[in-house]
Parts: sequence; structure tokens; C-alpha cells
Amino acid sequence: MAAMMRLVNFLGAAERAVIIGLSLATLLMIFADIVGRELIGGGIYWASRFGVYGFIFIALLGLPLATERALHIRPQVLERVLAAAPEHVRMLLEHGIAALINGALGGICLLYVLSSVRLAECDPVTGVPLWTILLALPYGFFSATLRHLCLMGFKS
Repeated sequence: MAAMMRLVNFLGAAERAVIIGLSLATLLMIFADIVGRELIGGGIYWASRFGVYGFIFIALLGLPLATERALHIRPQVLERVLAAAPEHVRMLLEHGIAALINGALGGICLLYVLSSVRLAECDPVTGVPLWTILLALPYGFFSATLRHLCLMGFKS
């Protein structure tokens, strides 16, 4: 369990660094595009697409971080249904079910990415293979799954 927590802490630090760097790069790209359009009369052709993809990555990397801090959206059904059960039982069930849901969504997203690879889909504006962008989907869900598995034994 200690090794798993070290892995989660490492992933959290890496995800935070990527989110900060990508946020800065995305904002600078959008700013440069706007300045270019207003001052020079022409912006950066693919800047808006970069902004969309950047914010997709930021959002999907934020999911595991929100899960890690228990700030994610979660239904409170189990708290009501199992009100008499001990808290550790509720936490075990809550995080176990969330891990199953996130794991299933990650699996579905992985199939989607593999389909994109097989079909050789590319973004029409930038020419970037779409699977490279879509990888953020299964990563976000699988990383959240790992965090739920780690949180199963802890109090909220």
C-alpha cells in the first residue's frame, strides 16, 4: 500500500506540473493569437484548436487530482442508504463503486483511442493524429481509478 501511495503522490505531482505548464502554454497561445489578430491583422492559424485540446487535457488531468482530494462529484446515495453502517464500510463501498465506474469508463475510452489509431484519424486543421489527444481520456479515468483504490481504506 505504501508503494501505491508513493505512486499516487508522484502522479499527482507530475499531473500538477503538466496542468500548470499546459495552462500557461494554452493561455499564452490564445493571447498571442488575439494580439496577432488585433495588431497585425492575422492570428495564429491553429491557436484555437490548440486551446481546445489544451483545456481538454487540463480538465482530464484535473479529474484524478480532484479525486485525490475528495473534491470530485459524487452521489451521496450510499450515505443515506447505509446511514447505520460504519464509516469505513461506506468509504469502502463508495470508493469501490467509483473505482469500478472510472475503470469501466477508462476501458471504454481506451477502446475509443484504439479505434482512432486503427482508423488513422487526424485533426483536419493541424494534421495531428487524434489518438494522441484522446489518450487523455483513458489516462484521466484510470488515474482516478487508482486513487479510488488507494482511498478505499481511508476516511474522507
